[in-house]
Amino acid sequence: MPEKDITQIETFDSLYVFDQENDEWVGGWWNIFSIPGKDLSKAINIATAATHEIIPAAAGKRIRITSLMLTVGGEVNITLYNGAVALSGAMDFGAASEPRGMVSNFGNRAMELSASSSFKILLSAAVQVSGFVCYHLV
Repeated sequence: MPEKDITQIETFDSLYVFDQENDEWVGGWWNIFSIPGKDLSKAINIATAATHEIIPAAAGKRIRITSLMLTVGGEVNITLYNGAVALSGAMDFGAASEPRGMVSNFGNRAMELSASSSFKILLSAAVQVSGFVCYHLV
C-alpha cells in the first residue's frame, strides 16, 4: 500500500465547524444540524372567521416550518393548512380548560409543506390570534 501524506488539521476542545462562506470557525451543534436556507419569519395577526394565508407560496419551493407560536384572545378552533390540505384537525383554544396558545419548535424535523404551497390558518370564529411562524424556503 502506498504511503499517503498526512495533513494536520486544527482541532478545538468543543465542537466547531468551518463556515467557508464567511471564512470563520463557528461553534455549536445548531450549525451542523441546521436546515439549509435563509431564516425567515412571519407575524400572525388575524381576527376573522376565515382561512388566512400566513406564508405565501413560492413557485417551485417548499416551506419548512421550524417553529410556530400563537396565542388566542378567546374561544376559537384553529386548523393549519398545507395549501388546500389540512395539516391538523380543528384544535380547540381559549374556552374553559383549553389552552390560550401554543408554542411548537420542530427542531431538526421541520414541518415541510408541498412544493409551491402556502401555509394557511383557518379560524372558526372572529377572535384575535397573534404570534409568529419561523420557516425556510427550500
